[in-house]
Amino acid sequence: MTQRKNKMVKIVTLCFLILSLHVFTAVASDSSIWTQFKGEKIGVFFFRNTYFNGIKHFIPEFEKKTGIKVDLVAYSEQVALQKLGLELASPTGAYDAVWLDGTSLPSQVKAGWVTPIKQFIEDKTITDDSVLDMDDFLEGPLNMMKYKGVLYGLPWFSATVIQYCRKDIFDKYGIPGPPDTIDEFIADVIKVHTPEIPGVALRGAPNRNMNQWHFPIFLRGLGGKYFKDIEGGDLHPVLDSPQAIMAARIYGTLLRNFSIPGAASSTFDDVVIAMQQGKVAMCIEGAPLAGRILDPEQSKVIGKLYFALVPKGPAGRFPSFTGHGWMIPTNSTKKKAGWLFIQWATSRDTLLKTSLNYKHIAVTRKSIWNDPAFIKRWGYAGGFLEKFMKSLEIGYPEFRPRIPEWPEVGDAVALALNQVIVGNKTAEEAFKEANKKIYNIMKEAGYYKK
Repeated sequence: MTQRKNKMVKIVTLCFLILSLHVFTAVASDSSIWTQFKGEKIGVFFFRNTYFNGIKHFIPEFEKKTGIKVDLVAYSEQVALQKLGLELASPTGAYDAVWLDGTSLPSQVKAGWVTPIKQFIEDKTITDDSVLDMDDFLEGPLNMMKYKGVLYGLPWFSATVIQYCRKDIFDKYGIPGPPDTIDEFIADVIKVHTPEIPGVALRGAPNRNMNQWHFPIFLRGLGGKYFKDIEGGDLHPVLDSPQAIMAARIYGTLLRNFSIPGAASSTFDDVVIAMQQGKVAMCIEGAPLAGRILDPEQSKVIGKLYFALVPKGPAGRFPSFTGHGWMIPTNSTKKKAGWLFIQWATSRDTLLKTSLNYKHIAVTRKSIWNDPAFIKRWGYAGGFLEKFMKSLEIGYPEFRPRIPEWPEVGDAVALALNQVIVGNKTAEEAFKEANKKIYNIMKEAGYYKK
């Protein structure tokens, strides 16, 4: 009996040792992944936003975990856009993890500036699958990190827009709720507009990331397009169509006659501040920016807002849609260390902490959207999260054409629209000229048979 008991003790002890060895090996393996570049320094290039405002506070945790020193450089979005191309084009880069704009990805791929990340994902000496957890990423934002089926980055930001409408002002004018159609939107703007409290705020600044973020809501809603059939490969521009010209006329009239001061050069900052401070009745702006609009320390409209999907037109409802992420530049000299940073920066743990402690709502992990703490933090009265998620669900990937030539095309349309906003040209004049310019851009790029 004693021999049998001793044998059982030995078996249990052996099993415990084997289990302990597996646990130790797993911990050791995990540790070796994260500490193998201890003592190195990486450059990280970014732009200032709600995610950046949070993550910069947690970088010491990454440095402690890995022993890697992070040199973080960040600019305003417009300055970052200007500098990024120069940085990526240099022979030897100063940065090993940089901001990836899903809309600009095709042009960066064409230039050879960005590295596919499949090789890093599959290399288990530098990938911690428990942290990476690819299945937890939202499909839409992850697809924005792809071009022609190849994955180039990991998303940290899932962007779309919604309507913000002043319930107190709507009640004053007997308007029962936010507008559902473009016609209703225009009518409501005109009805509530006063010199003291303008009817609407929209982005008007003439570049592809400002007025071209809101304008396609009207362009596509009215049945207009940038190109005849982008999915079918017919990239002849059709911005001289009656629908496109009507969309430009509407957008220009709203900003010229019913908007905030300086509307022709307004950025998202101007729109957010106007709504946050109660200086406008309606706006269309990023759903992720609700954190700023309803900042409890600054906002004057808490408890006074309707949240709604963007207005639809005869052709449907087209909320703005894009995604931002992290990528590894081709000219990086420390790609593997940069990959460790990207895994950490897009992990569930990092994104959740950034969201709960700062103002980053637009998280890209499925599990976070269902997290009780996240829902408690961002579940504003009025169905905010519901409208946010619905807008993401119906977002159109080609909302702005994802082609390498988009920077030139987008800027051409943005300039034309701005000329309409300021009244220098009619919508018909400006958009017919833009259409010719875009035709030449695409012709020079080799899209049309000679």
